[in-house]
Amino acid sequence: ENAPVKFIAKSWHAGGELGDLFLKFTVTNPVHAWVDLSSYAEYVSEEFSHDEGVLSSAYFVADDPNVGPTTAEWWGDVRETVYVPLESSCLNSGEIVTAQLDARQQVCTWRWQMNAGRGASPCSHSLVLKLDPVNVTENVNDWIHDPMYSACVFHTAENAPVKFIAKSWHAGGELGELLLEFIVTTMPAHLGVAGWDV
Repeated sequence: ENAPVKFIAKSWHAGGELGDLFLKFTVTNPVHAWVDLSSYAEYVSEEFSHDEGVLSSAYFVADDPNVGPTTAEWWGDVRETVYVPLESSCLNSGEIVTAQLDARQQVCTWRWQMNAGRGASPCSHSLVLKLDPVNVTENVNDWIHDPMYSACVFHTAENAPVKFIAKSWHAGGELGELLLEFIVTTMPAHLGVAGWDV
């Protein structure tokens, strides 16, 4: 653990010391990870925790409002929805598909909406992401079962990871950042249908 840095406040005109100030500094590097969501795989991030002895809830927000929620709410629901643009050599130049993801957080043994704060606890928090099942009627991830895109690799744009921020509800401040690059590979059409069974 880092030792505190001592600063001394002194009086210019009257002379003497006014008091001491002890500060501790923490530098956190964002977590950079590749996330493979093929075959409806589930991604669970590393755990984000408060300092020992601090009781607080936490939550995750997106950096981009086009991706997901950028603000928190109290209690929330079971899940949120995140939208991730994906490129592929199977698409025409400049085209993208949008991966719709079920976005939650895991807190000890419970899961709920990624950007919801709840009761203060010593539990750590992880971001949990998974592709929503295909729903052609609602245009949800319908590209996964499109025969045109069988055996294709879809990915986030090069050098453009999707950023999520872990924040503390009760204690305030940021706990860390996630920089995620996504990849989704569809199954060959000869296996029955492009995509996977839900």
